[in-house]
Amino acid sequence: MTGHSGHGQPNIGRQAFTLIEILLVILVIGIVVGAILPMAMDSVEGARLRAATREVVALNKYARSRAMLDRRPVAILYDRDLGVVELIQLPPLEMEMSAFLDTPSGRLLDDPDPHAEGTTTIRRRELPNFITVHAVDGLERVDQTWYAVYQSNGMTDPHSVTLRDNRGDTTRLKINGITGDVTLGTR
Repeated sequence: MTGHSGHGQPNIGRQAFTLIEILLVILVIGIVVGAILPMAMDSVEGARLRAATREVVALNKYARSRAMLDRRPVAILYDRDLGVVELIQLPPLEMEMSAFLDTPSGRLLDDPDPHAEGTTTIRRRELPNFITVHAVDGLERVDQTWYAVYQSNGMTDPHSVTLRDNRGDTTRLKINGITGDVTLGTR
């Protein structure tokens, strides 16, 4: 009865795929995956850069809010080597303020020391893998760490931060020193 239909006629149709047909299907699937995979990887890398950008924006806004609410300066440190952005609450200032916006004249301090007496780490965030603090313009730098101090009136040194991923894509954040507003752009 093998090879015959139920009516006594031999089967004329095929019952299996040939090896060449299976290999062609595998080849087509491989080509489709090969075309889609780079786009998917680009999307993942872009998501990491966007996540790091959102984190740095949020940390700047939080630093400003915290300085104003606690009436104490808060330093934000951008560490290039460690890939870390850190907020440090500094000791209260004991200096005379000017009449203009309750602002001390000159910089608040020369080098914020995260381990000095009276300082407290508020937040410490590691940037996602393959994202670096590429450059910071407008701020003092000690070794590979840049820092800005948010004063108790919410003001800081105007600066811009450039984040870079391993593909060379960058995002630039520009922080307004008076309002604390952050604007985004690419460079």
